[in-house]
Amino acid sequence: MFAYLLEETEQVIYQLAYLFQKKPTFSFEQIAHELEKNTRSIERHLTLWLTNEQNAGYFPVIIQQKNCFLAEYFSQPISLILFLYQENETFQILTYLLDFPYCSIEELGQAFFCSRSTIKRRINKLKLFLSAFQLNLSFQYKPILSGSEFNLRLLALIVDLINDPPFDFHSKEELIQRIESIQEKRISVGCSFNQLPFAQLFAKEEQTNYQLSERGWLYFWQQLLKKEPIKIIEQLANYLPFFTQEELTTWLQLFMTATPYTSASFFIAETSDG
Repeated sequence: MFAYLLEETEQVIYQLAYLFQKKPTFSFEQIAHELEKNTRSIERHLTLWLTNEQNAGYFPVIIQQKNCFLAEYFSQPISLILFLYQENETFQILTYLLDFPYCSIEELGQAFFCSRSTIKRRINKLKLFLSAFQLNLSFQYKPILSGSEFNLRLLALIVDLINDPPFDFHSKEELIQRIESIQEKRISVGCSFNQLPFAQLFAKEEQTNYQLSERGWLYFWQQLLKKEPIKIIEQLANYLPFFTQEELTTWLQLFMTATPYTSASFFIAETSDG
């Protein structure tokens, strides 16, 4: 899902990060087959990635005679995936809009030193991405982001966790603290559950049996985190129809299992971009 925000080279790199979990060496032909791209495209994206020393530190791939080798110290892709999002300009704009929901498009351009046309191009990409969360983005209305407040807070929570990963991924207490922080931010910008029209609380009326209030928001998560993971997945599937069960399972693993770094597919979505 979030991979849609990445540029083409970034998408190739995160796909390679998971491909290299299978074995440490691939030829360009093997990579091209797995990623359904031509070898020239693979070589171009890798060369572009390696021109930046910081990038090479997060994904240390070595190219020798049309073969790619991965340095031994690269073990899990989660750090790379988070780095890709943190450095991605469209994701940074999304973060800015969540932090400053009443900004103008001119202020956004000044903040990112971008032209109006570049900002509009990024915004158009974000609009399509946000539709998966049943959210709208328009500078003609204030706040800029509108739609289901429940979904918007969930999005803000995910973005917060990507920008500032928890020290302990399976600490329920830390997750609750993040949820409370998001709650405080939304209230501070005038988007309290206690004041919003009913239609803005959830995408569907039947999605919740919990009290539609700030207290009910915290109660929802507190009750959810007391349950066994499989029970949580079943219940979350009713509330969050835009996530697949695999994405929900992986997300919960980050917080509730003894092996939080086994996968990062929650942050990843397959794309068909060539």
